[in-house]
Amino acid sequence: MNSHTDTSEPRAILLCAALLVLTFAPAGVRGEVLVIQSSAVHVGDGRVLTNASVVVQDGRITAVGPNVAAPPGATVIELDGGSVSPGLIDANAVVETVDLLPTPPPDPRRAFGEWITAAVRRRRSHSHGAPHADVDDRLARWTDPRAAAAERGYLPHGSADGSAIDSEAAERARFIATFVDGSGIDPDAEDHVLCPVCGGGAASPFEAGVRPYYSWAEQSAEVIPHTDVLDAVDLRGPDFDRLLHAGVTTVFLSPDPASVIGSAGAIVHTGGPLHERVVSHKDAVKAVIGSEPSWRGGNNRPPWFSNVTIFSRRPNNRMGLTWVFRKAFHDADRDARDMPVYGADVPPQEAMQALQDIRSGVTPLRIQARMVHDITTACRMADEFGITFTLEEATDAYKCVELLKSRGLSVIYGPIYEEADAPRAWTGETADARLHTIRTLVEAGIPTALSAQDRRDEDGLARQAMMAMRFGVPPQEALKLVTSAPAKILGLADRLGTVEVGKQADLVLWSGAPLEATSKPVVVIVNGRIVLDRRSG
Repeated sequence: MNSHTDTSEPRAILLCAALLVLTFAPAGVRGEVLVIQSSAVHVGDGRVLTNASVVVQDGRITAVGPNVAAPPGATVIELDGGSVSPGLIDANAVVETVDLLPTPPPDPRRAFGEWITAAVRRRRSHSHGAPHADVDDRLARWTDPRAAAAERGYLPHGSADGSAIDSEAAERARFIATFVDGSGIDPDAEDHVLCPVCGGGAASPFEAGVRPYYSWAEQSAEVIPHTDVLDAVDLRGPDFDRLLHAGVTTVFLSPDPASVIGSAGAIVHTGGPLHERVVSHKDAVKAVIGSEPSWRGGNNRPPWFSNVTIFSRRPNNRMGLTWVFRKAFHDADRDARDMPVYGADVPPQEAMQALQDIRSGVTPLRIQARMVHDITTACRMADEFGITFTLEEATDAYKCVELLKSRGLSVIYGPIYEEADAPRAWTGETADARLHTIRTLVEAGIPTALSAQDRRDEDGLARQAMMAMRFGVPPQEALKLVTSAPAKILGLADRLGTVEVGKQADLVLWSGAPLEATSKPVVVIVNGRIVLDRRSG
């Protein structure tokens, strides 16, 4: 089933945030005409146009073909030996609220300068809010290592008289002074660093990436389709830059698998002006048939190896999980008929309308199920409530191809692996993974898109398509898996996924052929704007 695209205004917080961002349009601004001349244009539907040009104006593709002349005054980009493809689309991306992947540690002085920059800016902006006593206290502690050492009850080695500490304190004080009085404030820092006291983001620039089993879902209930994953995502986070550099221009932000019926996902662009990046702020809802709702999360946990407490709430196994799933839709049906809803595991009242919208087909549903018996369970429960859904991950899909075909299910498969890593490996659901599964789905004619989920760089979306080619998927079919196929599943086939006249100009200009090991994105265009340009090196 195609996803519902919400054309309503993004949330007020996004609009406010957008006002803080300078319009990023180094080229390809509205009114300017771009012409890309290339030896090959890979349309994304299996066709390849040789020695062709693509004309872009006002964010749209206005002409494509081998005999297209450049309009007068157009900005021409020539790709000698390169090629053009649609922007890659990940229909099930995991992009977290803080940095998921480990990165080299920042320079401590620079990092702390950015921390203070954000704190000072935010303190100044709070003319009517509570004073930032915590910020002042942290700054004071940082500039007085003698006091901090005394609290711990010891002095650093070789500093019995405290002189070394006094010297360090003086150096810190000199460093911090330029930020407190504002003279050393980085004018760009506020675009990517939030206040550690009252803003979002990490509490400190020294904080490492999140743990792989981290959960960002609302945990007060197992059924939360009324919540939005976009509320937990910073569109200016570094992960979007990684995606953009890999040629990924559009992603479905996947909700957390910690919930039986999770939040609504969102569709966003990975680059461009902030106010243009949200394509659908409330899209498909994600449910999970598997083990993760039983163990993911923070305080709420199953009563394993301990007594039952007020925190023991999650379903402990698949019987409990399917009970919660079925009861949620039964309760929503009773609520719609003004009948009383009672018993354990009652969804929040706010979830009732969202559940009814899933039942009626207004809101699309996705179900993550890896093992064949979980896929079968998902089909059985969908039949019970007359629900259509898109299948995610589907590790064992090669075992039930006829079932998937008979039901007309669309599948968002991936990442491809023979041996899973954490946290997927901890689920016990990946033992029968096969490298050829994606080929089996394509050959069976099952509508399939390929996803890298949380993987980047060598294991990112382009590399997933290369893996599909390595195990038997033809090159143009592999390109479809990450362009036109996900666009269709997301309900965006009329806008994205192919290089055709009238489509939105989301394009990747490659140094060679797309999905070749030696090729890399040289220029990335989103909505007609050049958002990444690496032609100079």
